[in-house]
Parts: sequence; structure tokens; C-alpha cells
Amino acid sequence: MPNNEIYLSIVTVTKNDEKRLNETIKSIKKHISIEHIIIDGSNSASDKVKNSFENNLIYVHGQDGGIYDAMNKGIDMAKGKWILFLNCGDLLSSNFLDNLFELKDKLPRETNILYSDALIKRQKEIKLLKSKSIKKV
Repeated sequence: MPNNEIYLSIVTVTKNDEKRLNETIKSIKKHISIEHIIIDGSNSASDKVKNSFENNLIYVHGQDGGIYDAMNKGIDMAKGKWILFLNCGDLLSSNFLDNLFELKDKLPRETNILYSDALIKRQKEIKLLKSKSIKKV
């Protein structure tokens, strides 16, 4: 993979939730092969959010037709081989990207979907949500 190729596009959809959006942005380790696309359905972009961006962050704001329209906008803009939907307020674990990049060369060529377990944190309670097996189609 060439150094400037985008491997992973992370799409975050939000509307009027600057605090949680900033938490989501901070949880993403900067990597040259990642772009982060934020689709914000609010009418005005927050200067505080815009100023936190680096080269690989793309921020689009304005009215859309709802969450799925916003997700489709993110897909249309994505340049990565893979797309990860990371909701506003959700956080990546500190080792997620390292694990993903280690796994990428071991995946069978015909792999189309990756999924995993998730940790759900509500106030002080942390719960493991185990992923279910997907049968081959």
C-alpha cells in the first residue's frame, strides 16, 4: 500500500453535539492511512470543532435528510478501502487501530464485512456486548 493511500475512512454523523463530538475525535489515533469524515446536520459549524482538525479530518455541516442521508454522504466522500461508522459520542479503544492494521494483511481477499465485540459504558458501569456470528451468504 503506498504511503499516501487511505486505508480506513471513519464516518461520524452528528447534530448539535459538540462536546461528545470532540470526545470522539480525540479517541481516534492519528494515522497517515486514515481519514475522518464528520457529517454535522447542524446549521452552523462550531469554530471550536473546526479548529481541532488536522489534515485528515473532513468536516461538512448543514441540513441533511436525516441520519441515513448523512451516512450516505459520508460513504460518497470516503476514499478508504474500508469504512467504519463511529457514532458521535462513541470512542475507539486505544489499541483498536493497531489491531486493525495488524489484522488487515491476514484477511482473506473476499472479506467484505468486519465486526467485533463492543464495550458499553454508561456512567460507571461497563458492559461487554458480544457480537453474534454472521453466517456466510
